[in-house]
Amino acid sequence: MPTELLTHNGRKLYRSVPAGAIKVSDKAGRGVAYVYPAHVGTYLVVKAFAGNAGKPSFWYRYKNQQAASDAIRQFFANLAAHAKLVEERRAKANDGHNFKVDDIITNSWGYEQTNVDWYRITRTSRTFVWLKPIHSVQVEATGPMQATVVAKLSVEGDDPAKWGTVDGDGPEEKHKASGDYITFRFGCGAKWDGRPMHESWYA
Repeated sequence: MPTELLTHNGRKLYRSVPAGAIKVSDKAGRGVAYVYPAHVGTYLVVKAFAGNAGKPSFWYRYKNQQAASDAIRQFFANLAAHAKLVEERRAKANDGHNFKVDDIITNSWGYEQTNVDWYRITRTSRTFVWLKPIHSVQVEATGPMQATVVAKLSVEGDDPAKWGTVDGDGPEEKHKASGDYITFRFGCGAKWDGRPMHESWYA
C-alpha cells in the first residue's frame, strides 16, 4: 500500500494510504479522508485521519457515495467541535484563579483509601500557585482505619485571626490553578472550608 510522508514537530511520519484513492481534506487542515472503491459491489471505503495521525480514526465501507460523504462531513464537524472545545478550555485555564496567599488548600484523593493532603499558599501568579505542605491532625476516629482530619493550626493566643498553620517537611510545590481549583497529579485541590475531612487507610 502506498505511503504519504508527513512532518510533525520536525519528525518525518509515514501514513499508509489506499492506491488510487480520492483525497478529501478538511478546509481548516484538521483532518483528511481517502475514498476508494471496495473490492466487491458498488461500496465505497473511507479511510480517515485526524491531524497528522498515522493511525486512522475510522476505516469503514459505505453503500453509496452519499453515505460516504455524510460520514466524512460528520468526521470533519467532530474535529471542528473538538478543536473549539480545546480552545475554550485553554482560554478558561488562562483566565486566572481566585486564590490568595495563606489560603489553606485541601486535596482529597485515592481509590481504595482516601488520602487528604493539606497545603498553604505561599505565593501566586495569574495561572499558578506555590504551595507549602502542612501537617494534618486527627479530629475523631469514625471507624476501623478511618477518621476525620483537619489542617494542623498553630493556636497561640486568643485571637483566631492570628493563628497560623504548622508546615510540614515537604518542599514548596508549583501547581496550575484555574478558577476555584488547583491541578494535582492525583485529585483536584480547592480552598478548605474549615470542616473536617474524611480519611481512611490500611494497616
